[in-house]
Amino acid sequence: MSDKESIRVLMKAKLRELDPIQRGKMNNHIFTTLSNWDLIKQSTSIGIYVSLNNEIDTHALIKWGLQQNKIILVPKITSTEHNTMVFCKINDFEEDLKIGEFNILSPVDSIQPWKHKIDVIIIPGLTFDLFGNRIGKGKGYFDRYLFNSNAIKIGLAFNIQIQEQIPSEITDVKMNYIVTESQIIEVN
Repeated sequence: MSDKESIRVLMKAKLRELDPIQRGKMNNHIFTTLSNWDLIKQSTSIGIYVSLNNEIDTHALIKWGLQQNKIILVPKITSTEHNTMVFCKINDFEEDLKIGEFNILSPVDSIQPWKHKIDVIIIPGLTFDLFGNRIGKGKGYFDRYLFNSNAIKIGLAFNIQIQEQIPSEITDVKMNYIVTESQIIEVN
């Protein structure tokens, strides 16, 4: 088992052990931080993953962004063979999303990929370090997309998911910020 894979196994176990009430409070703190952060308030277009299982909950943030008339863009897998995805603009959480690949809510087929600038992209991860490195689920969808993106990259994590340093590779894309329930970590 690789270092990254053993870290994935450890983090998944830590996330499963979180008390649901505590998890809800931590999710609320992260939502409050993001929705009050000038960087987010001043962004016109926000790319954001639709949370699943033990990920930081983004459903409330997506709905808030839609209410604030932000351009909300969510990922859609275009090829599982090549591990590629695009972002698509949604206007309504319930009507524009359906269960897609890996049981993740994704834009319905009639919504075309967004071809314009994205100000900020909010990214999931199993763990992050203080240098902006991220370990995700291991398929590379976000790294492939982010490699050519000039968007500000914000990772979401609980404090227990932050490590001092994690293994990284040349293909891994670093975050500009990491937001937890207690802090905004600015990566230099």
